[in-house]
Amino acid sequence: MIEELVQERGARRRSEEQLALRRRRIQRALSEAALLRLQPDFIKLDGTLVAGIENDRSQQALAAGLISFAEKIGAAIVAEGIENESELTALRALGVEHGQGYFLALPSDDLGLGRARTTA
Repeated sequence: MIEELVQERGARRRSEEQLALRRRRIQRALSEAALLRLQPDFIKLDGTLVAGIENDRSQQALAAGLISFAEKIGAAIVAEGIENESELTALRALGVEHGQGYFLALPSDDLGLGRARTTA
């Protein structure tokens, strides 16, 4: 949880930096080699990619590519921000096995996993 908060703060700071760079028409790129060096155990599909994925073929294509990449390097995909059943259904159809979001469970300080909402 702490690591995720640190990552969130870092992501916010990077977003602000990227916006400032874009205003000055400066672009940045992340090398795929950097991702390979990280050798992640998990790759998260951001909530902005998940939102509306059931209706957007571009989002589905990007997610499918990331899922394929993750499978090939032995990483698991975690979809963030699952807000409704149609998003969950689309993600399952793409092969996503892990997710988080209000549709699955409400945030809680209690780590009792037995109270997580289940869906059929």
